[in-house]
Amino acid sequence: ALRNLSNTLVGKAIFQFFLDSVPRIASRIVTDDNGVQTLARIADITDLATETIARVELDWTGIEDHNIQFNIEGAYNSVDGTLEQTIDRGAGPAIVDIPGSNSLVEELRADILIKDTWGTGQLELDYGLGAEISNISQSGDFEQQRDFFFLKPHTILTYSSGNGGQTKARVAREIAQLDFGDFISTTVFEDNELLLGNPNLRPDAT
Repeated sequence: ALRNLSNTLVGKAIFQFFLDSVPRIASRIVTDDNGVQTLARIADITDLATETIARVELDWTGIEDHNIQFNIEGAYNSVDGTLEQTIDRGAGPAIVDIPGSNSLVEELRADILIKDTWGTGQLELDYGLGAEISNISQSGDFEQQRDFFFLKPHTILTYSSGNGGQTKARVAREIAQLDFGDFISTTVFEDNELLLGNPNLRPDAT
């Protein structure tokens, strides 16, 4: 939703919700040289992922040649993963315990940004400071909770030539978003591997 709050102030509100459920069954059958089954592995996997984002943006143009923007965003992300694996070596299926395979990972995150875009002639300077604070918790097979805080300054200088070309110089601190599926253990039958989840992951900062 976009609204003109005054002659120099524009507000925008954004809300997004995503839901993704991926149930799947994977299996692997092993036979000997005579074609007799010697091993059967079956994995029943479900990953339920949700993402909720609410964002407010304010743009103020009360100073000539400047566009000052203030953004605030809140987000809730979660992945609820379950895995039940059985192995049958001829005596009947037996459940295999896989550490970290049944786990709920949740993130609460808030982002704040204030920036100014100043344009004069062929030059434009975009500079600002953002901050990100988040809490990541994991429950189920692993129990853990951690808090993170990052400052995110940025500066972008753009030169526009008369023939339509542009040259940009950019310096910024970027914070990568985590893949919450990496917190949860899973099995890869194609490679005959077990991928253990890592509950100690943290966002990369560059």
